[in-house]
Amino acid sequence: MIQNKNSHFSRTRVTIDSQRFEDCTFDNCAIVFSATGPYQLSGCTFDECSFAFEGPAATTVQFMTDLYKIAPQMVEATFDKIRLGM
Repeated sequence: MIQNKNSHFSRTRVTIDSQRFEDCTFDNCAIVFSATGPYQLSGCTFDECSFAFEGPAATTVQFMTDLYKIAPQMVEATFDKIRLGM
């Protein structure tokens, strides 16, 4: 796993799969998650960043989008668990 500590990323595309970020700052970045490898985020800050999902992660987001159309309560229950850290 690639280690990043106290790094500053600005106006760039950052793929987080297979990387560890500790006490890093991200300013105006595109944060990309593909769900193809482990990752770790610890003590990081994000300012005006966007998130992009690719590969398996994009498939999961599309599934949740489709599910929301027919069973929004299931998706909302999932968001509630996320908010509670479950």
